[in-house]
Amino acid sequence: MSIKTSISLASNTLKAVDALAKARESNRSRIIEEAIQDYLVRRRRDARDRRELAILNRHARELNLEMADVREVQRLPGSAASSTASVGPPGIGGQAASS
Repeated sequence: MSIKTSISLASNTLKAVDALAKARESNRSRIIEEAIQDYLVRRRRDARDRRELAILNRHARELNLEMADVREVQRLPGSAASSTASVGPPGIGGQAASS
C-alpha cells in the first residue's frame, strides 16, 4: 500500500529522476522509492559489516596477544623452546630438509 507524501528536491535532482523514469518507462515515485530502498539496504549492510569487523578485530587482538606471549616464552633464555630447533616449512622458522 502506498502512502502519499511530499518532499522537496533540488531542481537538478528532479530533472535526473525524471530522465531516469522516462528511460525506464517508469515514474518519479517508483524511481525515488527504489533509490530509498537501495539506500536502506546499503545502510543495513554497512551496519552489519561494521559489527562483523569489530568482532574480527577483537579476535585478532586476542590472537595477536596470545602469539606475542608464545614468542616471548620462546625467547626466554634456558627455556625448552629456545634450545630446540623449530620445525616447520622453510621461511617460517623451520629448517630445510637435508637430503
